[in-house]
Amino acid sequence: MLKICYPIQIMKTVFLETVEFLLICVCGTIFGGLLFMLYNVITSYVIGSQMNYFLPNIFIDGMLICFPPLLFFTPMFRLLSLVRHKTKNKIFALATICVLSLAFWIFLVPICEKAVHAGDALFEKPPTELTKGYFRKLDSNTYYLSSVENKYIDALEFENDDSKKNQAERKVELVKNRRMVFERDKYGFSDPLVGERLQPSKILAAFFQGLYSMEKSAFSACAAGLKNWLFFSSIMVALLSVGALIDASSWRLVSAFWILFTTITIIALNFLYMNFYFSPLTNRLDSMGNFFIMVKNNFQFIMNCVITVVLLIAGTLCAISGKKDFSGDDL
Repeated sequence: MLKICYPIQIMKTVFLETVEFLLICVCGTIFGGLLFMLYNVITSYVIGSQMNYFLPNIFIDGMLICFPPLLFFTPMFRLLSLVRHKTKNKIFALATICVLSLAFWIFLVPICEKAVHAGDALFEKPPTELTKGYFRKLDSNTYYLSSVENKYIDALEFENDDSKKNQAERKVELVKNRRMVFERDKYGFSDPLVGERLQPSKILAAFFQGLYSMEKSAFSACAAGLKNWLFFSSIMVALLSVGALIDASSWRLVSAFWILFTTITIIALNFLYMNFYFSPLTNRLDSMGNFFIMVKNNFQFIMNCVITVVLLIAGTLCAISGKKDFSGDDL
């Protein structure tokens, strides 16, 4: 009877894990697409114009953009679930998570990257043309736009000089038929009036900047060929190696903490490398011989491999020691 039930339990574990993994991917991608569409609607909105609330093409672009970053966090969500539900067959559940994550990352993410950049969804799009009848700060001066047509404006230009505290001392000039190149600000807002009121916090801006830079790095690796893409995919291998810590403690709260902390640390280290924070370190390797030049050229891959090995060794040691000092099953 046991020989019949055991394969059934394995199949049940694999099936449930696959369904839950797919649900996270599908629901997370749809939610990310909606957020991206909402962000695009808000940043492209110009005071005095009509707002379009639903843009199907932007929604699809948003799903394609959000799917790769979502995969960074999906293993963590599934590992936390395994920590919470101790009745599951963890070995086969972990194997299912690894197979699905690597398969999605290696085969589906390149398709998303190419599709996104084919439509230039990730590049800066030209801003929406501004409307007349409002004061706006452009080119370090303030303008009251009386006419805007095909990037040519008629306006009153007010000099912004902080040294002149008296408004009457500031220069005012009548502008006729001047060509004005409108640009989005650093947060992507088309209209300065909207951007001034809806600027994100520094933490939120840094988070989105991190996702944006990792998205760009993923596209560059994907476009550079299979070898570069596989080397870049080492980040996913490192994230999956966090599964070795699933039984790091008999207290589930501690195990969950280590999974969360290690996942964030791996993503943060890769983010720092992609944004050249490690350049002072890697540049020193040029003068240390051919071996270290090779290390510099493949620094991210080697870093992720070292992380993977360390986590696997740590997980193995935890499994071997396996001593329970107290019972934390209810926590």
